[in-house]
Amino acid sequence: MEEKYARLLLERCLDLKNTSYLYIYYPKEIREFLPMIEKVAQELSVSVVKEEEDSQKLREELEKTPYEEIAKNPMFSHASWDKVAQENGAMLFLETVLPDAFDGVDSKKFEEFIRVRRESKPLYNQKLDDGTLTWCIASYPSTYWANKLFSNEEHAFQKLWATLLKTCMVDQENPTQAWDLELQKAVLKTEYLNQLDIQSFHYHNAKGTDFTVELPLHYQFCSAATKNTYGVDVIVNMPSYEVFTSPKYQSTQGIIYSSKPLFYQGRKIDQFYLRFEHGKVVEYHAEVGETILKGILEGEQTASYLGEVAFVDYHSPISDTGLVFETTLLDENASCHVAIGAGFAEALSGGLEMTEEQRYQAGINNGKTHVDFMIGTEDLEIEAVTRTGEIVPIFHQGNFIFSKK
Repeated sequence: MEEKYARLLLERCLDLKNTSYLYIYYPKEIREFLPMIEKVAQELSVSVVKEEEDSQKLREELEKTPYEEIAKNPMFSHASWDKVAQENGAMLFLETVLPDAFDGVDSKKFEEFIRVRRESKPLYNQKLDDGTLTWCIASYPSTYWANKLFSNEEHAFQKLWATLLKTCMVDQENPTQAWDLELQKAVLKTEYLNQLDIQSFHYHNAKGTDFTVELPLHYQFCSAATKNTYGVDVIVNMPSYEVFTSPKYQSTQGIIYSSKPLFYQGRKIDQFYLRFEHGKVVEYHAEVGETILKGILEGEQTASYLGEVAFVDYHSPISDTGLVFETTLLDENASCHVAIGAGFAEALSGGLEMTEEQRYQAGINNGKTHVDFMIGTEDLEIEAVTRTGEIVPIFHQGNFIFSKK
C-alpha cells in the first residue's frame, strides 16, 4: 500500500512532467516513508532533495531566542523554498500529528516565528498565488498520532494507516481512476455554482451560525480539478473533497460557530465563535485556546476578514469516519469550512492574470495568513441569492443539493 500511495502522490497529485526535481519537506517522525517516495521518484527519472524538520529542536530554539532575534535566526527561515520555486522544483509536503511541540510557547514569540517563516519565502508565495507552483500536501501516520486517535489500542498505527488509505482512496484497485471520478463530481458542482450568478449566501444551523456573505462579480468556484497554469489538474491537497471560492472580504455579516476543533500549528482552539460586521471580526470567544485565536486575528489586519468559503458534504468519506484527525488537511475535508485571511487568485475569472491590487479591488482578501476552520453540521442550511433575486437552496441537512436543473 505504501507504493500505491507514493505513486498516487507523485504520478497523479504532482504530475512531475513540468518539474526539474522533487523537494520533500517532512517531519523526522515519518522518515520511514521516504525510501518509498525516493524509489518511485527514481523510476520516474526525478531527482529528490529532502529537508527534515525536528519540531522539538525548533521549540527549544524558539524558547531560548529573544523575540527581537527571531527574524535573524536562520533555523526559522523557509528561504530554501524560494530556491526550489526558482528552479521549478515540485514540492511535496508530508505531515503528521506530533506531540504538542509548541504548546505553552509564548504566543507573541510564536506568532513572530510564524510571520518569519511566511515572509522568508516571497517567490514561493508569489508562485503559489499565481498558480505556477507544483506542490502537494499529504499525511502519513505517526505512532503518537495513532495512539492519540485510537487510545493506545493494539495495532493503533495500522488502524490509522488503513483509515488514511481509505480516505485517500488508495484502498481501491486504481486510486488514480477513483480520484478522476471524484473530481468529475466536483466539476459538476463548480459548473453549477458558477452558472447561478450568485450574489450572496446565507448560512444557518442550530449551533447558532447565522451569517451572510457576498461573492464578487465574476467569482469562480474551484476544486482539486481546477487546472494549474500548465494545464494539469494537479491535486494540491490529498485528500480533497471540497469546492471553494473567495467571498467579498468586506461583506460578511453575522455570527459563525466552529463545529470542530481547530489545530493551528499543533495548538488547539475549540468551541469558538466569530461575530462579523461589514466583513470584519468585531467579537470572538473560544472556550479553549482563546489566546491563540487572538494571536491569529490580531497578527495582521486582513486576518479579521474572510478569504474562503468552501463546501463539503457532511456525509463525506472523512466525516463518516467519525474522527477528528487534529490536522486541517483532513478535518477541513470533513466539513463545510471558511478561512480567515488570504483569498485565492483563481476564485476570480481571470484572477491569475490580475495583479494583487486588482484582485483586492475586486473584493479578494490580500492577506498572507490563511486559517481554515470548520463550520459544517448535520443540520446546516445554505441558501444562495442570485443577482436576479432568486433564492436557491445549496445545502440541506448538511449536504449539497442541485435544486435547479
